[in-house]
Amino acid sequence: MPRRSGRPANRLVKLVNTPDLETLKTLARGRGIVPISREILGDTETPVSAYLKLRPGSPYSFLFESVEGGEKIGRYSFLGVEPFLAFRSWKSRIEIEDLKQGDVRSYEGSPIAELRRLLGEYRSAQLEGLPRFTGGAVGYVAYDAIRLVENIPDRTHDDHGLPDVELLFYDTLLGFDNVRQKIHLISNVHTSGDVERNYQEAEARIDAMEMALRGPIPANGVPAGMPRNRASRIRSNTERSVFLDRVRRCKEYIVAGDIFQVVLSQRFETEITVGSLDVYRALRTVNPSPYMFHLDFK
Repeated sequence: MPRRSGRPANRLVKLVNTPDLETLKTLARGRGIVPISREILGDTETPVSAYLKLRPGSPYSFLFESVEGGEKIGRYSFLGVEPFLAFRSWKSRIEIEDLKQGDVRSYEGSPIAELRRLLGEYRSAQLEGLPRFTGGAVGYVAYDAIRLVENIPDRTHDDHGLPDVELLFYDTLLGFDNVRQKIHLISNVHTSGDVERNYQEAEARIDAMEMALRGPIPANGVPAGMPRNRASRIRSNTERSVFLDRVRRCKEYIVAGDIFQVVLSQRFETEITVGSLDVYRALRTVNPSPYMFHLDFK
């Protein structure tokens, strides 16, 4: 029989983070953040299981996966929890929330210009051996945001009041290397203020991620079997006759040579009794596709 080690199974064996503090201080010149990382073996973990272990308690999280050619998993999968900053905009109204301190600033301005400023402020150093994405803004830009860059009529009715743009800034994330079966635990050191203290805090975040990965999936995680949603009426925001009339008009424009691009769409809604991750897991098995994503925003 194999001998059992006397070391507790969940004890964290300290691994080296790269770069070290002195190297990071050199890289920090002219950079708002610099990533440090730890590489661990990932052959017994999946992006979904890791996501379930890391997301409890975080009101914001994301999972990015990809399938190439409909049959081959993309090189990297990414997931992140606990962003440090939120950017939201409704037309010219901007809201920036410091998610660590709880401070919220709201003002009128140019969302595009403000985003450029924020992205420049948190410009990261690119380090050899890491995936190209080591942190940054994750979220969505709605179709209506086109009016921020193009002068087009606004005839839409906003019945949800959601932001045109909502982006969460993540300084800590996990990157799966699906080829090498390794996991990159990445946390960015903010170069403003006390860099040494910020480095130690980034190390602590990496330690916390590794400890969470060593533990089990929480009891309230996704069940092994996919629950079935009860039958529910599916509603569209567009009447069938109205949608078909739009199709007819587009065909007339095509025949007349008076159209170069058209996107007809409608929104479908229904009540569900399962979580959004349940829906994502079902979709990724029946319809794997490029750029699969799950965004969980409060």
